[in-house]
Amino acid sequence: MTSDTSAYTVPSYIHRYSKDSLGSTTWTEAPEHWLQRAIVEDILHLMEKSPAGPLICVSRGKLVLMAAGHHACLINFGLEANIIGMKLDVFHEIVSEDYPGPNPHPEKSEFIRTFRIPERFIVEHSSRTRPRPIKLYAAFISPKWVWAINDFYGLVRTQVTSRRQPWERSDFEVGNSVHILFRISSPRTNLTFPFWQGWRLFDHFKGGPDWYLERPLATAKLDAWRQDVLAEYETFLRKAKPSSTFSIDSYFT
Repeated sequence: MTSDTSAYTVPSYIHRYSKDSLGSTTWTEAPEHWLQRAIVEDILHLMEKSPAGPLICVSRGKLVLMAAGHHACLINFGLEANIIGMKLDVFHEIVSEDYPGPNPHPEKSEFIRTFRIPERFIVEHSSRTRPRPIKLYAAFISPKWVWAINDFYGLVRTQVTSRRQPWERSDFEVGNSVHILFRISSPRTNLTFPFWQGWRLFDHFKGGPDWYLERPLATAKLDAWRQDVLAEYETFLRKAKPSSTFSIDSYFT
């Protein structure tokens, strides 16, 4: 996970806690040992309770962005990552007990913590493995419900962008006033299209325009790519040389 706080001011009480570990923890629901690790990784501000408000979820291609309060989390699902929902008491029960992951290297195993799935949630005969593990990489917590990012293989990647003003749904709506002009970067095209301003948040991970949300830009990108391929092929034909200059004048009969 990476974090961008260039447009965010970390509250003073979090600074105090980070400095002397004596500050009040009423601002967070995270366990003490999570906070100590967050200090080391400089993500303590992500443990803060956000102002009350909706959980915003938007997608662009294969990426999903979830935002609440001051923080917006961009998710690259990798191979098998998914988002699961559960009651708050179930979430607390799961995260109350963590242990080192299965990695053979002790340092990596300690870094990638694994949680224990309560026995009552395990389907009988589904596996002989005990304890049954689950890896949760981020969670959005409300008074009664939790949405958590789960990934068995650990290939999920996240980028959290924070800002002083809480995120609003209008920040991510397609077609609103935050559209700006975008020029296709191709030496053989001169196309300018409006694109979704929210795209800037998605730019952290590689990906192109969304076929449903940004159809004009997506088709323009395809046209530009096609022109580039054709031009490259024409250059190849001009430079191509015969593999042999030998010619046959007669045959054996």
